[in-house]
Amino acid sequence: TGDAVGDHFRVEDVGGNLMFEARDPGGVVLWFTPVIDISGLDNVAISLVVDAQVNGGQEFSAANNDIFRVLYSVDGGADVLFWDAEVQGPWPAGNNVDLPSNETISSGIIPSGNSLQVQVFIDSRSGIKFLRFDDVTVTGDPRAQAQIPEPATGLLALMAGAAVLRRRKRVSQ
Repeated sequence: TGDAVGDHFRVEDVGGNLMFEARDPGGVVLWFTPVIDISGLDNVAISLVVDAQVNGGQEFSAANNDIFRVLYSVDGGADVLFWDAEVQGPWPAGNNVDLPSNETISSGIIPSGNSLQVQVFIDSRSGIKFLRFDDVTVTGDPRAQAQIPEPATGLLALMAGAAVLRRRKRVSQ
């Protein structure tokens, strides 16, 4: 929620699609996933859909206190920035063509670990900027299972152990 009528950070219906939306939220807002277990996965990647609309003559820029960033943390470690709208921009005033419009962004392969948390930071001090995100997805390949030895190998080891036991038994008599 925000201070003025219409200012908010909430789920909004955007053309029939429910998306998180920030409109002049009154300060930095943070959304984060619960901790996600990635211990059984390799080649883990994060993706989400981002959307930004500016109505009128303002530009999206850090100078205007606009923030739209996506970060992740593996195993509770340091936050890693993988998308920043200011870095992707800056977008000139009135130029909605260059703003991300329902674009899927991806982290690429992230370091392996046991747990993952995704964070989205948003701020805008303008009621004419709409910053949205949706469809946060974590993907990965199942980790390869340890190879089980062939039954013949296990049987040979068992037979060798039995032979050692017999020798000790004979020696002790």
